[in-house]
Amino acid sequence: MGKVLDEEVVVKEYSPEYGDKTVEHLINVAGVEHGFREWDNHFISKEFLKISDKEQFWIAVNSKDEVIGAMGLMESEFSENIAKLHSVYVDKNYRSTGVANRLLDKAMNFARECGYYKIVLHTSNAFPAGIKFYEKNGFTVSKTIDTGFGIW
Repeated sequence: MGKVLDEEVVVKEYSPEYGDKTVEHLINVAGVEHGFREWDNHFISKEFLKISDKEQFWIAVNSKDEVIGAMGLMESEFSENIAKLHSVYVDKNYRSTGVANRLLDKAMNFARECGYYKIVLHTSNAFPAGIKFYEKNGFTVSKTIDTGFGIW
């Protein structure tokens, strides 16, 4: 696992009271840290937070009530029986502490409850630690696309 958390971190289902904190977290990690500024408006719109019987979004919150991790699961565009992970970002100070594993556990359990038989995701070679995390958790590369912004 790596680092040890010296504080309480709680993973919970997203609720609107965490809306601004969640958007700020996503923009800070995706946009500021990794340079994906084109996603800022997507996060600000909060459209990715649509939640239904077969879709959910989770946040990890530290002892200061700051959002330090996020992960969503939605029905994929491929099939109603395939889920897709999205908006997976953990604050750099909390990576390798188990926060991402706890978020993924929530998503995997929810996917099983919903009857999904497969989970897919899109990521970029700009996130080598993320790719290693997914591979460690059983995900495999099925297709790569060179977008000009990196390999996805």
